[in-house]
Amino acid sequence: MKFGLLDVEGRFEAQAAQFDRYWKSLDDDQRWSRCRGLVDVQRAAKKGVGAFVQALKTPEDAAELVVEYDRALQADDAVPASDDVNASVAVVLVVGDANADVGEVVGLVERYRQAGVDEVIFSLPYGAGADIVELLTKGVLPEFDDEEVREQAAAKAARRAPAIAAAIERRRPSRDRPSVRRKKQVLKRVDRFQRSAVTRMSDRQLELTMGNRIGVRTLFKAMAKMYRPSKAGDFIGEIEFTLDTPHGKEVWTINCQPTGARARRGSSENARLHVKSGVADFLRLGTGDLSAPNAIMSGKVEVRGDFQVAARMGEMFGAAKML
Repeated sequence: MKFGLLDVEGRFEAQAAQFDRYWKSLDDDQRWSRCRGLVDVQRAAKKGVGAFVQALKTPEDAAELVVEYDRALQADDAVPASDDVNASVAVVLVVGDANADVGEVVGLVERYRQAGVDEVIFSLPYGAGADIVELLTKGVLPEFDDEEVREQAAAKAARRAPAIAAAIERRRPSRDRPSVRRKKQVLKRVDRFQRSAVTRMSDRQLELTMGNRIGVRTLFKAMAKMYRPSKAGDFIGEIEFTLDTPHGKEVWTINCQPTGARARRGSSENARLHVKSGVADFLRLGTGDLSAPNAIMSGKVEVRGDFQVAARMGEMFGAAKML
């Protein structure tokens, strides 16, 4: 979570170092775009620039914008204007009263953070006094200066990294694109980074960072891309996954075909295999941190259906031996 200070009068430059970003105008930085709705947010993501929005009715309204930003960033027609991609969503929050309840401001910012917002830009009214800035720097910012907030931000950056790399790749002429071997090396490094991140995080941290709709969607879309038909034997069909997350059950289906796989949200009437697990346990199963026998015996993972398919899942999706 980052914090910016919008100071159009330029009266608080001395306090600028206490914020992640010091704004004198919201339109001067070409790495950001002013957005008023979903279409603007999608356009910003595809151009590789940050989106900042104003006049939201509630912090929860930002959640849909964040989802759409990440979805557009992953789209095949996302081609950034430069390699300097600024994948961020920010909101402008007006703080005009030094007597405002600090707890209410902190709570409001926390709701924006839970909605997935990357940065809150505090906007000061004309004639604002230093006491308002002091309220922010001493009463609000310290509440978000902790390891859990930083780890969640790092995990989000790791989730967006493959989409950013793919978007940058699309803007290069084909003759300048890395070889297939180079791409595989990059993917292996990303995979090692993600596995390491899973190992370091607690179950609670994994639930917070990957247990939201964006994280789960990213997980299953990545699994579909990693699918290797040559490792599936004669299996052709669907596998249904049910993950318990902090916001409820997420049901996804992966349709495995000889030419590849596709993931979609929703259940399957014809699934050959059903897998049910918590988010953290499923991630640890994929990285090898959790052994399949122990997971099944302890009830952390439930498996129904074709166990021959279950036994090949690790190879099929390029992960550790899963089941």
